[in-house]
Order: sequence, then C-alpha cells, then structure tokens
Amino acid sequence: RNFVIDGERVQAIIPGDKTISAVVPELHQLNNSIDDVRRQTAGLIARAARYNYLIILLNKSDGSWNAGLCCGNASASKEDDVAYIKHTVEYIKSEYQIPNTVPIITVGVSNGAMMAADLNCKAPGLADATILASGGLEDVSCKYSTRVKDLLMVRSELDATVPIGNKSRREPIAPYYNNFLLRMLYPDS
Repeated sequence: RNFVIDGERVQAIIPGDKTISAVVPELHQLNNSIDDVRRQTAGLIARAARYNYLIILLNKSDGSWNAGLCCGNASASKEDDVAYIKHTVEYIKSEYQIPNTVPIITVGVSNGAMMAADLNCKAPGLADATILASGGLEDVSCKYSTRVKDLLMVRSELDATVPIGNKSRREPIAPYYNNFLLRMLYPDS
C-alpha cells in the first residue's frame, strides 16, 4: 500500500491478514529510491509474509538521508530525517493498529545504514534492533553513546562506496545486500 508522509512516498508491504510479528523499516542507499530497494531486496520482501513482517520502504525524493556528516542534499540542508522516520513508523503502526510490543528492526544500506545508525542513537526506543550494511556511525556524538542498542554492522573491504582501508579491489555492495539481509532477518534462508 502506498502512502505520502511528510511529502515523501512510502510503501507498506503487509503480510496479508496475519498478526504482524515485526515492523521492518528499510532505508535506501544514496541516490536510490524505494523502487531500487524493492528490486535489490526482492528476496527479503518475498519472505516478509512467511514471517509476518510488515516492511516499510521509506523514500527520500532527493535520494539522500541526513546522517550527520553524510550525505547529499539532505545532509547539506540539515533535513530532520530522524523526525521523518519516527513519524512514518508511528503513522504506519497506527494505520495497521500494531501494538508497541511488536519489535521494530530498522535496516539500511550505505547512506541508509548511516541514517539507521543515527536513528538508533537519536531516537532511542524506536527500534529494538538495527542492521547496517555498508555504512557506519557518522555522528561522533553517538559513537560511544549508551543509547545505541542491538546494532549489527557489516562492512567489506571490497565495498567501492563505503570502503574500509585502502584496498585496490572494490565492488559495489548492492549485490550482497539482499543475501545478507535475508540471512539476518530469516535465519532459515
């Protein structure tokens, strides 16, 4: 189902008429959209119904999230993406009458991962767990915060976009994104 929240396009993918077991907001990478995320995480979305997960695909029309020091127009103009994500998650939970006991697992890749980490720090209590692929914690005020909880960060020396070290062989992370998230969210995949 499509929504427009705070002027941005949002999609909620619901598991039919089943009781929702988790809410999973997904944050796209830099210069991507929810359409790109749907393609990149097709396996994750296909399994959402099996596990009764409600997937929320959040979109930024300019393709960037304000994750502190990074990235794009959102960072340069100091957009309040923490407020946007909180409002969106709260709106979707209200729309589908999801109780507060249902866990929220925020997922992001690259700039979306940086935003998910920032959200974990600046909106404590919103997410019960956060999974980051190819992105780090950009806001240094959050690095050693006791507010950060249940955060799994996976990075690769082969990543061309958010590299570790100075290796010469780098590859885009997107091909690995779908398989990584499948294994984290659906252990029997």
